[in-house]
Amino acid sequence: MDPLMPRFPKILAFALLLLFAAVTHAQFQPNPSATAAATSPAPSRALPNTASQDTPTYPLDQPAAQSAPPPAVAEQPHLGERVNEWIDNLAATADRLIELPISLLLIGLGVPALGLALAIARIARRRPRLARNLIIADSFLLVLFLALLADRRIANLQDQLRDLKTRANATALTPSPAIVTSAPAQVAAHPVKPETAVPQKPAQPVALLDLEAARITLASAFSGISFKEQGEGTPLTFLQLQSTMPLVRGFISIVDMTTPGIKIKIGANLSTKTLTSTFARDNKCIVAINGEAGSSPQLYAPLGTWTGHLITDGKVILTEQPNNPRPFFSFDKTARLQFLSASLPTRAVPADAHNVIWGRWDVLNDSQIVTADFTRQPRTAIATNKDKTRLFLFVGDGRQPRYSIGFTRADVGNILRALGATDGMLCDEGGSSCMYLQSTDSGGGGIVNTPSDNQGRERPTYTHFGISIQ
Repeated sequence: MDPLMPRFPKILAFALLLLFAAVTHAQFQPNPSATAAATSPAPSRALPNTASQDTPTYPLDQPAAQSAPPPAVAEQPHLGERVNEWIDNLAATADRLIELPISLLLIGLGVPALGLALAIARIARRRPRLARNLIIADSFLLVLFLALLADRRIANLQDQLRDLKTRANATALTPSPAIVTSAPAQVAAHPVKPETAVPQKPAQPVALLDLEAARITLASAFSGISFKEQGEGTPLTFLQLQSTMPLVRGFISIVDMTTPGIKIKIGANLSTKTLTSTFARDNKCIVAINGEAGSSPQLYAPLGTWTGHLITDGKVILTEQPNNPRPFFSFDKTARLQFLSASLPTRAVPADAHNVIWGRWDVLNDSQIVTADFTRQPRTAIATNKDKTRLFLFVGDGRQPRYSIGFTRADVGNILRALGATDGMLCDEGGSSCMYLQSTDSGGGGIVNTPSDNQGRERPTYTHFGISIQ
């Protein structure tokens, strides 16, 4: 008999266990494409009156000029580092093998399976009980491997669908002539002679946001943080935020509330939930976010304790329940805003209130973060700066480990404060969180984030908040 035969089952079982460990390790590694996407600017989504296609990106770790460091002494890696490196290499190899066509994978599994069957057949002649146990163990490992393979394939397909959705949104969101604010060129009453004409330098847009300072402020909490800015110098500035650790993506629309023609739009149908995108298109909003979905995602779920002041176009729809204070934003007919925190002792609705929307919790009060919740979830928030000239609409994606794991409430406060907000509130969150941006006057546009429900589908809500320009 072959002297290796008694050891063959142990060797084979050990090899299968190593393969299983490698695949399991690879299963919980960040998706390489998602990590690459998080370290580079997200695909540009064209926005209303985008200032330029060359708008700057603010990546982390821009090296400053410095003197060359002294030569480092080579350090021998520790045994633990070598083991980790070996496991990572094995996991990367397994990850690449999983990407092979199914036919090649089946052939690759069939050959060792045939060899294993022959080996077990030889063992069964002398030790039938051992052969039976090997068949059970190997069958279990094979089923587990196939399940992990199917799960990884499905995860990769989800990543591809998410990328397609992002590109589709980027294609759909074309600049909107509705909010272009540049003045038409004026013709001089008397022509100027060429020799006397003085060349004029093109006016440079004034930077309203110091994104580099915001990036530095947030770098300690968000490793690899970067911003992508679009629409600077227009009534709507759109920011895409992403970081690698934690792996998160957020979207911020900053509205210049001094823009002539600003109108507040509030969806306030408390009998039927509707989609934020439907509300936004019906009201020609340049931007809109979700409001309140109630006590559950069910279509006719009651509001429960999530109630507050709600006024639309001067009509009172809902008032705050006693002993259940909720923060709210109030807007008069000219869209001048006020924010009333849930912690204020006197919280009467302003007499000039024409539109009012409530939130769930305070997130910023006079630049102080007032929430202590540290779970990571999708988030929605509304905030303003000290002089009430800007309105910040924030939506952060979450519950998607290979794309964005979510934000804590304190994260939201930190981000908004770094961008210049001083007061604000958190709204309904989780699967409800979504943001819509307009593209054209004909009503085109789309959801720019990836909601956590049903592979990025919107969740209908009772209320919505939007901005239009007339």
